[in-house]
Amino acid sequence: MLKKFLSMKGRMSRRDFWVALIIFALFVAAYNWLLRQFEPEQMIAFWLALPFPFLAIYVIYCIYGKRLHDMGRSVWPVTAMIAAQFLAVIAVMLTFGGAEYFAAFSEFDRKEAIDPDVVRSIREPFEAEIAANLGKINGLLLVIPLLMTAWIGLSKPDPKSNKYGPPLN
Repeated sequence: MLKKFLSMKGRMSRRDFWVALIIFALFVAAYNWLLRQFEPEQMIAFWLALPFPFLAIYVIYCIYGKRLHDMGRSVWPVTAMIAAQFLAVIAVMLTFGGAEYFAAFSEFDRKEAIDPDVVRSIREPFEAEIAANLGKINGLLLVIPLLMTAWIGLSKPDPKSNKYGPPLN
């Protein structure tokens, strides 16, 4: 099973893809639970959280990539999904108050000390806008990964041998 998560070689059936995705989701949930057990000031939480994004992206490439291989495709669609997700995050952030947030801070010189009350007056409306629209934001940010997951998880496999290996039985 570890080979499914840590190797990009080979192919993966639809069933194995969904099982691997569920196991990965449970791992992410357990990891997040573990991090919440530490106080925010503790350095252990920082050191535990530091490698996680890199590990998560690698495992996503392994799981999604092997399923794409089973469809006769390369892993480039995964790269496109990640790039599209970054663009979506930026667009959502700018849409929900980020443009005004950055515009307010751009009025100050980088070396200039900004009064903490001014910083608070700029930050609080942005944080309130994000908090008020969190459901919408989460929904928008789930569109790309959900569409990609549905496409990869429901597509038919390549019935013949391809450059990624023989068909799975």
